[in-house]
Amino acid sequence: MGQSSKNESKQEYYTLRFRSTGLGKTMLEGEPADVLVVDDMLVMHIQTTAPVRWVIRAAITYKGLLKILILSLKPPVIKFLLFGCRSMRKPKLAEDF
Repeated sequence: MGQSSKNESKQEYYTLRFRSTGLGKTMLEGEPADVLVVDDMLVMHIQTTAPVRWVIRAAITYKGLLKILILSLKPPVIKFLLFGCRSMRKPKLAEDF
């Protein structure tokens, strides 16, 4: 019982969380590891740490990056970018997303 509370207090917070319909309700946690330009794509490497240790690669074209930037102009996203720093220390992590 005392051991589990020690593990909870030492548990790290990872900046990225992933879900996939192929993995059911499994949630992967990880950190960005690298970003490279490969030919005409931007490739991001993500190191997952829990529950498995994988490297996930995601590639995006210039057109896809522009779409993400446009989608990021929504008021809730801008509010999060401007005022999200208050959740940097102890963020409330959503269980289902």
